[in-house]
Amino acid sequence: MPPTPRPARAGEDRTAACGPPAAARTLRRTAHPPGGRPAPRRPHRGHRRALRHGHHRPHPAVGRFAPELELTTGTGKARIAELARSARPLLIDLTEGQSLAAALAEDQDAVEVVVAKGGPAGLTGLLIRPDGYVAWAGGSPRPDPAEQAELRTAVGRWFAV
Repeated sequence: MPPTPRPARAGEDRTAACGPPAAARTLRRTAHPPGGRPAPRRPHRGHRRALRHGHHRPHPAVGRFAPELELTTGTGKARIAELARSARPLLIDLTEGQSLAAALAEDQDAVEVVVAKGGPAGLTGLLIRPDGYVAWAGGSPRPDPAEQAELRTAVGRWFAV
């Protein structure tokens, strides 16, 4: 026969002597499956389909704070923090032939475009939000039309252009 719990004294917690109340045990059983914790989430169907059909993952810089780089612009050397002082969306075009700037020619009033040189390898374009985070980044020196379309989509999504 199991021992009978003693009555709780004033100021003493009964859960230590008797375990959690019945309502808490019921909630615990319904919140988690019998095996314990819920199964980890898998990527949703649309994401798996996009990976299957060749859509690539975004550049590693996307979603991170803009890197502190010193670039050479038409007016001399400048850091990204200096270029972003206007608190407007900023596109830094590091491509050969300024193809990203040309892709946003019709959105020049919504996005400030800076053509520069001197970025790190693997980074040829940055679309920086006013809060300093990277909304889009490109990695090819000569972006194809699909990458330019991704840039225009990002501008439309983030800045409602």
